Amino acid sequence: MYAAALDAVTAPVFGVSHGNTLLFANSAARSLLQRQQWVRVSNGCLAASAVDESGPAFSRALGRLRCGLTSRVLLTDSATGLQAVMTVSPVGRAAAGTLRGGDDTAGLVWLTGCTQEVACVKYVSEVFRLTRAEDQLLHQLMAGHALREAAGNLHVSIHTVRNQLKSVLRKTGRHTQAQLLTLVTRMASLQAPAAAEILAADSGFPRITD
Repeated sequence: MYAAALDAVTAPVFGVSHGNTLLFANSAARSLLQRQQWVRVSNGCLAASAVDESGPAFSRALGRLRCGLTSRVLLTDSATGLQAVMTVSPVGRAAAGTLRGGDDTAGLVWLTGCTQEVACVKYVSEVFRLTRAEDQLLHQLMAGHALREAAGNLHVSIHTVRNQLKSVLRKTGRHTQAQLLTLVTRMASLQAPAAAEILAADSGFPRITD
C-alpha cells in the first residue's frame, strides 16, 4: 500500500537506510536520478549532484537523520540555477516495516520546487488568514532560514518574529515550527490525497522543535 501511495506522489521521494543507502525511489525520484538534477547515487548511497553547491549541507542533513532528526536543505543546481527544498524525516518502525526497504528504512527524503512551495505558502496564508508580516515570516522559514536569520532579513527583532511564529502556530493549529513547515511542505509535495493521508497519519515522523 505504501509503495503504491509513494508512486502516486508527484514529488520525488526516496527511502534511505541508517547508513544512507538508497533503498527505494518513487517514479518521480527515479526520473530525477536519471537526470542527476540535485541528487545522484554514489556507491549505492544518496548524494548531492556533482553540480550542486549544497553537498556539505546535504551530508549534514542525512547525518542528522541518523540521530532521528528532521532537516530541510535548499539545493541549487549550478548548471541550471534551479532550486529545490529537500526535506529529510525519520520514519517510525511500524511505517518502515511496510515500505520496500523494510525495517532498514531510516527515513524519507523528498524534494519540492521552490516556486511550488511559494504558491503553497500563499495558499496557507489565505486559508488561515495570516497577516502580511506572518506571511513574510513563513516565506523566510520555508526558505530554510532560522528565526534569528529571518528577523535580520525582515529587519525586526527576534522577539517580534517569535511572537509572529506563535501567532501562526495558533492559527494553523500546529504546536511546533517543524509541524508548521511540514504542513506547507506536504501541501506542496503530496498531490495525491491517498498518499497525503497515509504519510501524514502513519509515517511516525517525530515532532521536532527547531
